[in-house]
Amino acid sequence: MALFLAPLDAYTQPLTAVRIAPSSLTLEPGQSAEIEVWVDNVVGLRAFDIHVQFDPTRLSADQLTDAEFIPGLFEAPTNNIDNGTGLIKFGVVQGNVDPQSGSGVLFSFEITAKDLSGETQLSIELADLVGEDYLLISCQTSHGIVQISGEPVPVYKAFLPLILQ
Repeated sequence: MALFLAPLDAYTQPLTAVRIAPSSLTLEPGQSAEIEVWVDNVVGLRAFDIHVQFDPTRLSADQLTDAEFIPGLFEAPTNNIDNGTGLIKFGVVQGNVDPQSGSGVLFSFEITAKDLSGETQLSIELADLVGEDYLLISCQTSHGIVQISGEPVPVYKAFLPLILQ
């Protein structure tokens, strides 16, 4: 019995990735910056749910904004920023249009550095991407680094004696 094997061209699709942009930045205490959450090399995206964790002792976040990578979308009712726990949740479901492919910004938010200098992460804790077949799309994640420089603003306290007559 003879076995014939035909050579096959190896084709690999680029790996889908969800990433924080910029990947690193330096802020002074009180300074703010816009952060974007990108998807790269996605094929047939219908919906997504992303959670970003940050250290609430070093950063605060606000201005959660949809970047409209998926047209005709419906935002999830749980989209929010919790500055107490340091958790950002953002998700959308596509409307009645063709699924989206390619690379682009999913959403953005603004961070502000607090008075505690040092390095902290913006970590993607959850990255659920739903494909055109309504199954999860496998993806890798890339976190962001924020360096808070400068000296913290000192807090001066004055204790005055209490004189009672």
